[in-house]
This record gives sequence, C-alpha cells and structure tokens, in this order.
Amino acid sequence: MPESAVAAVQRRRRLPTVVTQGFQRMAQRGAIDRTLRGGATPNYGFLAKSRPMKKMLARLIGVGIRPEHVRTPTLGA
Repeated sequence: MPESAVAAVQRRRRLPTVVTQGFQRMAQRGAIDRTLRGGATPNYGFLAKSRPMKKMLARLIGVGIRPEHVRTPTLGA
C-alpha cells in the first residue's frame, strides 16, 4: 500500500478517533472510576428514561462516530 494512501487514511480517521476516545475517557472518569473507588455513583436517571439516548451513547462510546468497514472481494466471483 502506498504511503500516500496510508497518510490519507490517517488524516481521515484522526478527528473521529480523538472525539470517540474523548467520550470514552469521559465515561471512564465520570462513572466507572468513581464507582470502582467506592464513591457515589452518578445519577444518570435521565438516560434510563430515554431509550434512544441510551442507544446513541452506547453506540458512540462502543463504536465511535465514524465506524470503518473492511470491504473484501467476493470469493468465487
């Protein structure tokens, strides 16, 4: 693969990666770390009432804002 193609992919993926990792860090600091240290669990009741919001945040934290899909040639075609 040419270096120019690799550089283009890196440029395209930089901002989505930074944003996705920022949301993941916020989730880690805001809820997970606090809970593991025995502190008060944040009240996210407003999320429990909103199924679309829960789904959106779960996808954002787990998959990211720009998921990539690997395309492979069809075998036997």
